[in-house]
Amino acid sequence: MYYESWGAGRPLVLLHGAISTIEPSFGAVIPRVAQTRRLIAVEQQAHGRTADIERPLTYTQMAEDTATLVRKLKIDHADFFGYSMGAGIAIELAVQYPQLVRRLIVASLAYRKRRLPPRYRCAAYGNRHRWVKIGRERAVWRGPVHG
Repeated sequence: MYYESWGAGRPLVLLHGAISTIEPSFGAVIPRVAQTRRLIAVEQQAHGRTADIERPLTYTQMAEDTATLVRKLKIDHADFFGYSMGAGIAIELAVQYPQLVRRLIVASLAYRKRRLPPRYRCAAYGNRHRWVKIGRERAVWRGPVHG
């Protein structure tokens, strides 16, 4: 899995949109954000410099790939920003690997509350996790509730 890293500080993992790569999704903001954060931008399976392989291209699989990379980089927990398809991957990370996710930021996620898959509804509306609503269509992940 191809990735690039910049800066120092609290890690922020950038997850690009479908049929995109690091540069078109985040190129304009990387220089400024890297001044205060450690950025890790990945290119998912069959995108950019990451090859396609014989397996399904699913949010679950891409979340697993991303979690594996984060662990290999020896990062205990990070903030994740997902754009479009990357937002779906970010939510899947929060559901499947909550110990890795400190905060979650999603943009341009296509869903309807009543059509949100049950595994996402559990994370978004259950007692185990906290989502802070900002405005009408945005929410920020605040991590698992402890205690």
